Amino acid sequence: MAGGHCFLEGVWDGSLPEHSFDRWLAQDYLFAQALVRPVPHRGHGPLADVGLLAGGVVAASLSAIR
Repeated sequence: MAGGHCFLEGVWDGSLPEHSFDRWLAQDYLFAQALVRPVPHRGHGPLADVGLLAGGVVAASLSAIR
């Protein structure tokens, strides 16, 4: 993955420290939680779906870099 972002390169080649990935995952979870936060007048999904959404985002991200 020449010329890519150092984070993605580290995930790709396994050199990214586990604590760095854990921090990214926690931040991504917060992003997903804010993304699906219910808005009363728009009827967005419940917070119970945040885990499902976050899991999908992580799976898509990992498959994109493999």
